[in-house]
Amino acid sequence: MGMLRLYDTRTPGFTGLTLMAESNGPKLHAITFITQHPHRPEAIVAGTTTGLVLSWDMRHTQFPVSMAEAHEGEVWCGSFHPVYSNHFLSGGEDGGLLHWAMPNAADRSFALDTDTHGATVHSLLDSDTMGINCVAAAHNMVAAGTDNQALILLERNALVR
Repeated sequence: MGMLRLYDTRTPGFTGLTLMAESNGPKLHAITFITQHPHRPEAIVAGTTTGLVLSWDMRHTQFPVSMAEAHEGEVWCGSFHPVYSNHFLSGGEDGGLLHWAMPNAADRSFALDTDTHGATVHSLLDSDTMGINCVAAAHNMVAAGTDNQALILLERNALVR
């Protein structure tokens, strides 16, 4: 079980909020990164050591909004497009750089779930890449850093649709 503990230092007496990534088997879902939606402060996404990408709505924290099996191994990084916020990128130990496109940025369910919420996922790199440890997007560009100290720059018109 992965646990994420959040505190609001602006609120006196607030003891914190705990988000759980529960396991249904022997695997533990330790959380490896967390990021916040650029336009919806109640929406956060986290990655785990078991390859999951989870999203939470901070107004309803008992369970994640979605748990998507994204990578083979650790998910090291994730980032929303700063303008086209229905686009999310994740990078992992498997060398995968995934582009998640949610069908509607205004959809209040905010889920990276392909089965029930209609998100589409596309791989942006070949599988022979070393682990991706950081990713960022701007306009139609994607930048990613790898474990072998390479910087990958991709021009992706699909990110701005």
